[in-house]
Amino acid sequence: MVRKAKISDAERIAEIHVFSWRTSYRHMLSDEILFNKLNVQTSLNRHRENLSTEEQTLWVYDDGIIKGFMAAVEEGDFLEIKAIYIDPAFYREGCGAALMSFAEEYAEKQGISQMFLWVLEGNSAARRFYEKHGYSSDGVRTYREVLDAHELRYSKKL
Repeated sequence: MVRKAKISDAERIAEIHVFSWRTSYRHMLSDEILFNKLNVQTSLNRHRENLSTEEQTLWVYDDGIIKGFMAAVEEGDFLEIKAIYIDPAFYREGCGAALMSFAEEYAEKQGISQMFLWVLEGNSAARRFYEKHGYSSDGVRTYREVLDAHELRYSKKL
């Protein structure tokens, strides 16, 4: 069900990216960000570029319909999860858990000993999801000016 993303998946990945942000971050980020700066075409261009350059590894949850995606970057002994988004129509169906498990198995096969990610401080649902999967805040907090929001770094030793 989880597989490496292909260029032909970019449009669906972009849709999921935009729909997920607008649903999940509706009360955390401004309308300017969610409805003016964020759009499917811009997201599509970015994901096509990422898929063609392979700077990031992108995986999709695909059971006949692409329901979610994850982007990750290897950095030495770490695997950083850059993004994990599920189409809101398929929330709570196990897609996110499957992507997390797949990434952790991938990391272990690569000899990577730790994973980390950044999560919006106010995103309690995502924080609970990561904590359920063994991640915890390591005390690092940063301000993302482009989002006008704070993020916390979560990590997990494998």
